[in-house]
Amino acid sequence: MRAKMALALLAGLLLAAAPAQAGIPGATGLGVDQPPKPLPAPDFALATLTGGKAMLSALRGRVVLLHFWASWCPPCREELPQLTAMAARHKDGLTLLAVDADSSDAKGAAQFVAAHGIGLPIAVDADGSVHRQYGIRALPTTYLIDRHGNIVGRIVGSRDWSSAAAQRLIKGLLAP
Repeated sequence: MRAKMALALLAGLLLAAAPAQAGIPGATGLGVDQPPKPLPAPDFALATLTGGKAMLSALRGRVVLLHFWASWCPPCREELPQLTAMAARHKDGLTLLAVDADSSDAKGAAQFVAAHGIGLPIAVDADGSVHRQYGIRALPTTYLIDRHGNIVGRIVGSRDWSSAAAQRLIKGLLAP
């Protein structure tokens, strides 16, 4: 029932979202879809590649970029090192949680992460339940979650996370 409710909330985001015109500073430059009002982000607990657990609710109080990716996805592979660098620059207030879409290739994801020095928590969505909760239809997809655990934006497709527009977006998200 909770999963259906979460999916309905996210469907509302998808239907109501329009390219940002106000709201998060810098959102227009990256084509961020923003809901008319913040939506509670569905919580989850997933195993990580390092054997730990990743829980979205444990990150409350921080801005979170929830990034859905796969090691077989060329734009994802290009984007993840940029996201890693950005997360390192803003480590005091920003957490990037990457959710691997391909449970059949956790070894490939681990090899990619090791080879590229990705120092982010990488969660594995083994049964695809979190992807379904968040209505993921394309990779990469990134959800912007505020300090209160609410979805304030979504980006479908790859972006240049080293760009000035991305820096403005992150500064806007981190602003009090």
